[in-house]
Amino acid sequence: MRTRNDGIESLLKQQYILQFASKETIREIVKKGNLRRVSNGKVIAKQGGWGGEVFFILSGEIAVEVKGIEVAIRKAGEMVGEMSSIESIKRRSATLRVLQGGTLFVLDGKVFQKCVFSKINVAKALLFELCNRLRDCAQFVLKPNSKPRLFIASSKESLKLAKLVKESFSAIDVDVDVWNENVFKPSSHPIDALMTQARCSDFAIVVLTRDDLSCSRKSFYEVPRDNIIFELGLFIGAIGLNRTYMLCEEKNMEKIKLPSDIDGITKLSYKREKGAYDMENAICKVISMIEQMGAKRSLQR
Repeated sequence: MRTRNDGIESLLKQQYILQFASKETIREIVKKGNLRRVSNGKVIAKQGGWGGEVFFILSGEIAVEVKGIEVAIRKAGEMVGEMSSIESIKRRSATLRVLQGGTLFVLDGKVFQKCVFSKINVAKALLFELCNRLRDCAQFVLKPNSKPRLFIASSKESLKLAKLVKESFSAIDVDVDVWNENVFKPSSHPIDALMTQARCSDFAIVVLTRDDLSCSRKSFYEVPRDNIIFELGLFIGAIGLNRTYMLCEEKNMEKIKLPSDIDGITKLSYKREKGAYDMENAICKVISMIEQMGAKRSLQR
Protein backbone atom coordinates (compact mmCIF):
# COMPACT_ATOMS: atom_id res chain seq x y z
CA MET A 1 0.00 0.00 0.00
CA ARG A 2 1.41 3.34 -1.06
CA THR A 3 1.83 5.94 1.63
CA ARG A 4 1.89 9.74 1.45
CA ASN A 5 5.67 9.66 1.67
CA ASP A 6 5.83 7.24 -1.27
CA GLY A 7 4.06 9.82 -3.41
CA ILE A 8 6.45 12.56 -2.33
CA GLU A 9 9.44 10.30 -2.98
CA SER A 10 8.15 9.61 -6.48
CA LEU A 11 7.78 13.32 -7.23
CA LEU A 12 11.21 14.16 -5.83
CA LYS A 13 12.75 11.43 -7.96
CA GLN A 14 11.55 13.44 -10.98
CA GLN A 15 13.69 16.38 -9.86
CA TYR A 16 16.71 16.80 -12.12
CA ILE A 17 19.28 16.88 -9.33
CA LEU A 18 17.75 13.92 -7.51
CA GLN A 19 17.24 11.61 -10.49
CA PHE A 20 20.38 9.58 -9.66
CA ALA A 21 20.01 9.76 -5.89
CA SER A 22 19.52 6.50 -4.00
CA LYS A 23 16.22 5.54 -2.37
CA GLU A 24 17.82 6.02 1.02
CA THR A 25 18.85 9.58 0.13
CA ILE A 26 15.35 10.43 -1.12
CA ARG A 27 13.78 8.99 2.04
CA GLU A 28 16.14 10.98 4.22
CA ILE A 29 15.19 14.17 2.39
CA VAL A 30 11.46 13.44 2.68
CA LYS A 31 11.76 12.97 6.45
CA LYS A 32 13.45 16.33 6.91
CA GLY A 33 11.36 18.47 4.56
CA ASN A 34 7.73 19.47 4.26
CA LEU A 35 5.09 20.21 1.65
CA ARG A 36 3.86 23.76 1.11
CA ARG A 37 0.91 24.86 -0.99
CA VAL A 38 1.43 28.26 -2.62
CA SER A 39 -0.99 30.53 -4.45
CA ASN A 40 -0.55 32.92 -7.39
CA GLY A 41 1.46 36.05 -6.61
CA LYS A 42 2.94 34.84 -3.33
CA VAL A 43 6.58 35.81 -2.72
CA ILE A 44 8.42 32.87 -1.17
CA ALA A 45 11.83 34.55 -1.06
CA LYS A 46 12.93 38.15 -1.44
CA GLN A 47 16.12 39.41 -3.06
CA GLY A 48 18.52 40.65 -0.40
CA GLY A 49 16.74 38.77 2.35
CA TRP A 50 18.12 36.00 4.51
CA GLY A 51 17.00 32.40 4.25
CA GLY A 52 18.51 29.14 3.12
CA GLU A 53 15.46 27.06 2.26
CA VAL A 54 15.47 25.15 -1.02
CA PHE A 55 12.19 24.82 -2.91
CA PHE A 56 11.58 21.77 -5.09
CA ILE A 57 8.70 22.54 -7.45
CA LEU A 58 6.32 19.60 -7.53
CA SER A 59 3.61 21.52 -9.40
CA GLY A 60 3.07 25.13 -10.48
CA GLU A 61 5.51 27.76 -11.74
CA ILE A 62 7.91 30.16 -10.00
CA ALA A 63 9.24 33.40 -11.50
CA VAL A 64 12.81 34.39 -10.68
CA GLU A 65 13.14 38.17 -10.48
CA VAL A 66 16.32 40.24 -10.18
CA LYS A 67 15.84 43.92 -9.33
CA GLY A 68 12.19 43.61 -10.30
CA ILE A 69 12.93 42.07 -13.71
CA GLU A 70 11.78 38.54 -14.50
CA VAL A 71 14.85 36.62 -15.65
CA ALA A 72 13.61 33.02 -15.56
CA ILE A 73 10.60 30.79 -14.96
CA ARG A 74 11.04 27.49 -13.11
CA LYS A 75 8.50 24.69 -13.45
CA ALA A 76 7.70 21.29 -11.97
CA GLY A 77 10.81 19.13 -11.80
CA GLU A 78 13.07 22.11 -11.08
CA MET A 79 14.23 23.76 -7.88
CA VAL A 80 14.90 27.31 -6.71
CA GLY A 81 16.76 28.82 -3.78
CA GLU A 82 19.74 26.49 -3.96
CA MET A 83 22.40 29.22 -4.10
CA SER A 84 21.56 30.64 -0.68
CA SER A 85 21.57 27.17 0.83
CA ILE A 86 25.03 26.36 -0.50
CA GLU A 87 26.42 29.78 0.45
CA SER A 88 24.67 29.94 3.80
CA ILE A 89 26.19 33.30 4.75
CA LYS A 90 24.95 35.03 1.59
CA ARG A 91 21.68 36.90 1.11
CA ARG A 92 19.14 35.87 -1.49
CA SER A 93 20.27 36.82 -5.01
CA ALA A 94 16.74 36.93 -6.45
CA THR A 95 13.08 37.26 -5.56
CA LEU A 96 10.97 34.14 -6.06
CA ARG A 97 7.34 34.83 -6.94
CA VAL A 98 4.62 32.26 -7.62
CA LEU A 99 3.30 32.57 -11.16
CA GLN A 100 1.04 29.55 -11.06
CA GLY A 101 -0.08 28.12 -7.75
CA GLY A 102 1.03 24.63 -6.86
CA THR A 103 2.94 22.52 -4.37
CA LEU A 104 6.53 22.91 -3.22
CA PHE A 105 8.69 20.57 -1.21
CA VAL A 106 10.66 22.76 1.16
CA LEU A 107 13.98 21.61 2.55
CA ASP A 108 16.17 23.36 5.09
CA GLY A 109 19.35 24.71 3.52
CA LYS A 110 21.69 22.94 5.94
CA VAL A 111 20.06 19.59 5.18
CA PHE A 112 20.35 20.26 1.44
CA GLN A 113 23.96 21.35 1.83
CA LYS A 114 24.83 18.15 3.71
CA CYS A 115 23.10 16.10 1.03
CA VAL A 116 25.02 17.82 -1.78
CA PHE A 117 28.39 17.60 -0.08
CA SER A 118 28.02 13.95 0.93
CA LYS A 119 26.27 12.44 -2.12
CA ILE A 120 28.42 12.55 -5.23
CA ASN A 121 25.53 11.87 -7.64
CA VAL A 122 23.53 14.76 -6.21
CA ALA A 123 26.57 17.06 -6.32
CA LYS A 124 27.26 16.18 -9.98
CA ALA A 125 23.64 16.77 -10.99
CA LEU A 126 23.62 20.13 -9.19
CA LEU A 127 26.86 21.10 -10.92
CA PHE A 128 25.35 20.33 -14.34
CA GLU A 129 22.20 22.27 -13.46
CA LEU A 130 24.17 25.33 -12.36
CA CYS A 131 26.20 25.16 -15.58
CA ASN A 132 22.97 25.16 -17.60
CA ARG A 133 21.67 28.18 -15.69
CA LEU A 134 24.95 30.00 -16.22
CA ARG A 135 24.60 29.41 -19.97
CA ASP A 136 21.07 30.81 -19.78
CA CYS A 137 22.56 34.09 -18.56
CA ALA A 138 24.04 34.60 -22.03
CA GLN A 139 20.63 35.81 -23.25
CA PHE A 140 21.06 38.94 -21.13
CA VAL A 141 24.35 39.93 -22.74
CA LEU A 142 24.11 41.85 -25.99
CA LYS A 143 26.80 41.33 -28.57
CA PRO A 144 28.53 44.70 -29.04
CA ASN A 145 27.89 46.41 -32.37
CA SER A 146 30.77 45.97 -34.80
CA LYS A 147 30.76 49.74 -35.15
CA PRO A 148 28.99 52.44 -33.12
CA ARG A 149 25.28 52.88 -33.79
CA LEU A 150 23.60 56.27 -33.51
CA PHE A 151 19.86 56.90 -33.31
CA ILE A 152 18.33 60.29 -34.19
CA ALA A 153 14.94 61.26 -32.77
CA SER A 154 12.92 64.27 -33.86
CA SER A 155 9.39 65.43 -34.48
CA LYS A 156 7.89 65.00 -37.94
CA GLU A 157 8.24 68.74 -38.49
CA SER A 158 12.00 68.50 -37.81
CA LEU A 159 12.61 65.44 -39.97
CA LYS A 160 14.55 67.48 -42.54
CA LEU A 161 16.93 68.61 -39.83
CA ALA A 162 17.28 65.05 -38.51
CA LYS A 163 18.30 63.84 -41.97
CA LEU A 164 20.86 66.63 -42.24
CA VAL A 165 22.29 65.51 -38.91
CA LYS A 166 22.61 61.99 -40.31
CA GLU A 167 24.43 63.25 -43.40
CA SER A 168 26.92 65.03 -41.15
CA PHE A 169 28.22 61.66 -39.92
CA SER A 170 28.89 60.26 -43.40
CA ALA A 171 32.64 60.79 -43.04
CA ILE A 172 33.06 58.47 -40.03
CA ASP A 173 32.46 54.74 -39.61
CA VAL A 174 29.16 54.75 -37.72
CA ASP A 175 25.68 53.37 -38.41
CA VAL A 176 23.05 56.10 -38.18
CA ASP A 177 19.30 55.49 -37.94
CA VAL A 178 16.70 58.24 -38.18
CA TRP A 179 13.39 57.49 -36.48
CA ASN A 180 11.42 57.22 -39.75
CA GLU A 181 13.77 54.70 -41.39
CA ASN A 182 12.03 51.36 -40.90
CA VAL A 183 12.02 51.70 -37.11
CA PHE A 184 8.27 51.37 -36.61
CA LYS A 185 7.30 48.12 -38.27
CA PRO A 186 3.74 47.01 -39.22
CA SER A 187 1.65 45.53 -36.38
CA SER A 188 4.17 46.61 -33.75
CA HIS A 189 3.70 49.06 -30.89
CA PRO A 190 5.78 52.26 -31.10
CA ILE A 191 7.08 51.88 -27.53
CA ASP A 192 8.32 48.34 -28.24
CA ALA A 193 10.09 49.60 -31.37
CA LEU A 194 11.70 52.46 -29.47
CA MET A 195 12.82 50.15 -26.65
CA THR A 196 14.47 47.90 -29.22
CA GLN A 197 16.28 50.90 -30.69
CA ALA A 198 17.36 52.03 -27.23
CA ARG A 199 18.82 48.60 -26.42
CA CYS A 200 20.64 48.33 -29.75
CA SER A 201 21.95 51.88 -30.02
CA ASP A 202 25.23 53.15 -28.61
CA PHE A 203 24.43 56.87 -28.92
CA ALA A 204 21.39 59.05 -29.50
CA ILE A 205 20.74 62.61 -30.65
CA VAL A 206 17.33 64.04 -29.77
CA VAL A 207 16.37 67.10 -31.80
CA LEU A 208 14.38 69.53 -29.64
CA THR A 209 12.32 72.08 -31.55
CA ARG A 210 9.43 74.38 -30.64
CA ASP A 211 6.57 72.36 -32.10
CA ASP A 212 3.81 72.75 -29.51
CA LEU A 213 2.32 75.32 -27.18
CA SER A 214 1.91 74.47 -23.51
CA CYS A 215 0.21 76.30 -20.65
CA SER A 216 1.99 76.09 -17.30
CA ARG A 217 1.01 78.16 -14.26
CA LYS A 218 -1.16 80.43 -16.38
CA SER A 219 1.66 81.14 -18.83
CA PHE A 220 2.13 79.80 -22.35
CA TYR A 221 5.41 78.30 -23.57
CA GLU A 222 6.73 76.78 -26.77
CA VAL A 223 7.75 73.19 -26.12
CA PRO A 224 8.91 70.06 -27.95
CA ARG A 225 6.39 67.33 -28.70
CA ASP A 226 5.51 65.10 -25.75
CA ASN A 227 6.78 61.98 -27.52
CA ILE A 228 10.19 63.60 -28.05
CA ILE A 229 10.55 64.25 -24.31
CA PHE A 230 9.51 60.64 -23.68
CA GLU A 231 12.12 59.35 -26.14
CA LEU A 232 14.79 61.53 -24.57
CA GLY A 233 14.09 59.99 -21.17
CA LEU A 234 13.94 56.49 -22.66
CA PHE A 235 17.39 56.75 -24.23
CA ILE A 236 18.94 58.41 -21.18
CA GLY A 237 17.67 55.50 -19.10
CA ALA A 238 18.78 52.85 -21.58
CA ILE A 239 22.25 54.00 -22.69
CA GLY A 240 23.10 56.76 -20.23
CA LEU A 241 23.17 60.53 -20.13
CA ASN A 242 26.76 60.61 -21.43
CA ARG A 243 25.63 58.88 -24.65
CA THR A 244 22.40 60.85 -25.22
CA TYR A 245 22.59 64.39 -26.60
CA MET A 246 20.00 67.15 -26.99
CA LEU A 247 20.27 69.34 -30.08
CA CYS A 248 18.59 72.79 -30.07
CA GLU A 249 18.72 75.89 -32.24
CA GLU A 250 21.08 78.34 -30.55
CA LYS A 251 18.68 81.30 -30.51
CA ASN A 252 15.97 79.12 -28.92
CA MET A 253 18.10 77.66 -26.14
CA GLU A 254 16.52 79.91 -23.52
CA LYS A 255 13.07 80.09 -25.09
CA ILE A 256 12.20 76.43 -25.34
CA LYS A 257 10.62 75.07 -22.14
CA LEU A 258 11.77 71.66 -20.92
CA PRO A 259 11.01 69.61 -17.80
CA SER A 260 13.01 71.02 -14.90
CA ASP A 261 14.89 67.73 -14.36
CA ILE A 262 16.56 67.99 -17.78
CA ASP A 263 16.55 71.73 -18.35
CA GLY A 264 19.93 72.13 -16.66
CA ILE A 265 21.69 69.54 -18.82
CA THR A 266 24.18 70.98 -21.32
CA LYS A 267 22.76 70.91 -24.83
CA LEU A 268 24.32 70.94 -28.28
CA SER A 269 23.37 73.89 -30.45
CA TYR A 270 23.20 74.78 -34.13
CA LYS A 271 22.63 78.01 -36.04
CA ARG A 272 20.10 78.61 -38.74
CA GLU A 273 20.43 81.52 -41.12
CA LYS A 274 18.41 82.04 -44.31
CA GLY A 275 17.30 78.41 -44.32
CA ALA A 276 20.82 77.02 -43.96
CA TYR A 277 21.93 74.99 -40.93
CA ASP A 278 25.33 75.33 -39.28
CA MET A 279 25.84 72.40 -36.89
CA GLU A 280 29.52 71.68 -37.44
CA ASN A 281 30.51 72.47 -33.86
CA ALA A 282 27.79 70.25 -32.39
CA ILE A 283 28.54 67.34 -34.72
CA CYS A 284 32.27 67.57 -33.96
CA LYS A 285 31.51 67.21 -30.26
CA VAL A 286 29.40 64.11 -30.85
CA ILE A 287 32.02 62.58 -33.15
CA SER A 288 34.62 63.15 -30.44
CA MET A 289 32.45 61.33 -27.89
CA ILE A 290 31.81 58.44 -30.31
CA GLU A 291 35.53 58.05 -31.02
CA GLN A 292 36.31 58.24 -27.32
CA MET A 293 33.71 55.76 -26.02
CA GLY A 294 32.90 53.58 -29.04
CA ALA A 295 30.21 50.89 -28.99
CA LYS A 296 28.93 50.07 -25.52
CA ARG A 297 29.78 46.78 -23.85
CA SER A 298 27.25 46.11 -21.15
CA LEU A 299 24.52 43.80 -19.93
CA GLN A 300 21.13 44.11 -21.57
CA ARG A 301 18.86 46.52 -19.69
